Amino acid sequence: HKPGQGHIDYHSLLLPKRKVLIVDNHHGRGVLRDGSYHAAAEAEGLKLITYDASSERQSDVWWPLNALTISTNQDVVFYDARTEGLRKLFDSLGVEAIPVPIEGNAGGNGKIRCTTNVKHKGDDITSDHLLS
Repeated sequence: HKPGQGHIDYHSLLLPKRKVLIVDNHHGRGVLRDGSYHAAAEAEGLKLITYDASSERQSDVWWPLNALTISTNQDVVFYDARTEGLRKLFDSLGVEAIPVPIEGNAGGNGKIRCTTNVKHKGDDITSDHLLS
């Protein structure tokens, strides 16, 4: 894969309660070749699903799997609202998915997981607290 696509959060999404690992074989092309994802999925008892995000490019969506999964009693995924194909995949898996409008930056650093993946020292706010 290309160096700019080297971040695992750009091309994969874990649904821990469903025991599913989704890998984007368009933006993350090449990451499945060495067998690492298959081996990790097998070792962890995960179902590996490949997702072709090339169709999302018509909506100018880059790295649609850069979404946020919050897992308490079930997996809840917050994802870019422009990704119609991904919504259909979540529906087929029975996953609660909440579309979030992402305007402007369609690149990785403007996506949901990248902008919520920060915890400041002394901040006692957790996602469990926010969901209660």
